[in-house]
Amino acid sequence: MREACTALSIAFANAVDARDYQRVLSLFTVDAVLERWDQTFIGQRAIAAMLDARPLDIQTRHICTNIEIFPRDEGEATGVTYFLFFRETG
Repeated sequence: MREACTALSIAFANAVDARDYQRVLSLFTVDAVLERWDQTFIGQRAIAAMLDARPLDIQTRHICTNIEIFPRDEGEATGVTYFLFFRETG
């Protein structure tokens, strides 16, 4: 389970950097919670709105680190991933 969740974090970072928002959304359940900075996005619709609001003139590269996964029940886990990201405007 930890390997699958780690792969999920990496897939998220790569899809965001590629602006493949359909792929990003496919990584989340309908009732997912995404915490970013001081904001919390609840559900795929809120996550989609956050992605659609990203400026078109920036490019990002995310590096995943400190990935920690906490298995809860069979097939369910929570986790934390720290993202170091680089941003270029223009």
